[in-house]
Amino acid sequence: MSDAPLISVITPSYNCEKYLTRTIESLQAQTMKDWECIIIDDCSTDNSFEIAQELSKKDSRVTALQQPKNGGSSAARNAGLRIAKGRYITFIDGDDIIKPFKFEAQLNFMKRNNYAITYTNYRRMTPDEKKIGILQRNPHKITYKHLLRHTALGTLTPIYDRTIIGEFFFDETLSARMDYAFWLDVLREGHKAHRFDRDLARYRRGHTSLSSNLNRGRKIVWKILRERQKIAFFKACWYYLSYIFHASKKRRLF
Repeated sequence: MSDAPLISVITPSYNCEKYLTRTIESLQAQTMKDWECIIIDDCSTDNSFEIAQELSKKDSRVTALQQPKNGGSSAARNAGLRIAKGRYITFIDGDDIIKPFKFEAQLNFMKRNNYAITYTNYRRMTPDEKKIGILQRNPHKITYKHLLRHTALGTLTPIYDRTIIGEFFFDETLSARMDYAFWLDVLREGHKAHRFDRDLARYRRGHTSLSSNLNRGRKIVWKILRERQKIAFFKACWYYLSYIFHASKKRRLF
């Protein structure tokens, strides 16, 4: 479509009334203006959806939709993916923010090197944004085998070209580590993700507790490796222990 935006931003939102406006402002501050943002409210119990609607009225690039029932972030992201118009896809949750030149700089990097998937460095921040953590810097390149034993990628910083990658969706049966399963599915097809070595995003730590449930997350990682990726038992043990090591190490660093 000739009128399609270059990049589609999928923004799941659940009880983000304190942060959603700030997230959208970080998009509106982008030096690259050719984007759309699809906010998918997951039946929030606060005023998140009303705020999303007001934001959409003020900026035609913003679309506000609400799920018919609370289905989790995977279902919300999938709903956004099904209607996204952009060639490039990125995910920015309703409480995170990005720096003003992220889209322009990262897309230029992708086009210059003919990369289908790229990601950037980022820092965690406290809910009030008063404390910023150390630089989180993932490896230079991530392949399927590397990701099996690592926690890299996530959803905040990657951008991918879906004309090359194709259509992928999140597993709605998982209650945690959905991003890990998503990127394993993508990279299993032979794709590689490349780091754009710039600090371009802020992950708001502590707003939700689901990602902090270590015991549940560990069980789901094992399930992903054995059932979804069909990894043999002893290999899965090695990947699992390596994943837990990297995850524990990362959690000790703010």
